[in-house]
Amino acid sequence: MIRQKDINRTASEKIKLVMEMSDEIAHATGEHKVAVSEIVSSISSINDVAQNIAGNSEEIAGSSENLAELAEKLKQTISVVKL
Repeated sequence: MIRQKDINRTASEKIKLVMEMSDEIAHATGEHKVAVSEIVSSISSINDVAQNIAGNSEEIAGSSENLAELAEKLKQTISVVKL
C-alpha cells in the first residue's frame, strides 16, 4: 500500500511538471505568434517603402532625361545667339 502511494505521488508530481511545461510552451507560443506578426508587419512596411523608392527613382530618371533634353536645347539656342 505504501508503495502504491509513492507511485501515485511520483506520478502526480510528474503530471504536475508536464502541465507546468505545457503552460510554459503555450505562453512561449503566444509570444512567438506576436513576434511573427510584428515581423510580418515590418516586412510589409519595408516593401511599401521599397516600392515608393522605386517609383520615385523612375520619376527622377524621367526628370533627368527631360533636364538633359532642355540643357541640349539651351546649348543649341546659346550657340545660335553667339553666331
